[in-house]
Amino acid sequence: MKEILRRASIAPGFDLVFVARSNAVSSDYQSLEQSILGILKKAKLLKLTTL
Repeated sequence: MKEILRRASIAPGFDLVFVARSNAVSSDYQSLEQSILGILKKAKLLKLTTL
C-alpha cells in the first residue's frame, strides 16, 4: 500500500489515512492498486497529469 500511495499523483493539501483490513494480506499488488486508485479517483484526490 505504501508504494502504491507513493507512486500515486495525489492532490496537495490532504492528509490521508488508509487502514488495511485483514483480507488485504492475501490480495495481489494489482488488485490493491486498483482499489486504492479507485478510491482516490472517486474522492477526486488524484492530480491530473499533462503530457
